[in-house]
Amino acid sequence: MPFTITPNHESRLIIYHHSGKIPEEELDAAWSQLMTMEEFTTQKYDLLSDYSASSFSFSMEKAYEILEFFKQIKPVIDGKKQAIVVSDPIATAGSQLLEINAMQVSGFKIRVFSTVKAAMAWLR
Repeated sequence: MPFTITPNHESRLIIYHHSGKIPEEELDAAWSQLMTMEEFTTQKYDLLSDYSASSFSFSMEKAYEILEFFKQIKPVIDGKKQAIVVSDPIATAGSQLLEINAMQVSGFKIRVFSTVKAAMAWLR
């Protein structure tokens, strides 16, 4: 799969990088993997999702499904931060929809950025 998920123990971050077209199944697979990682589920690591070299190949409706998923995993993500780095306009719009609504439904603080440097600064 064209994604990597790597814990950074020094920064207490999970770094998720995806490249190319992202079908819905790959996004689901990435979240499934995250939910098996102790760093994410019990050690409260924050998340940096870098989609800057990719684009989503699914509709904006997926953002609403993601919000429903966030409700289900609220005990895991409540109080955590996710920085999303995007460059594709559709990915930006979907990510901003999550940014606006995720905190309300799950306590997950999401911010959208155009550079990894800005995302890392916010996560620190």
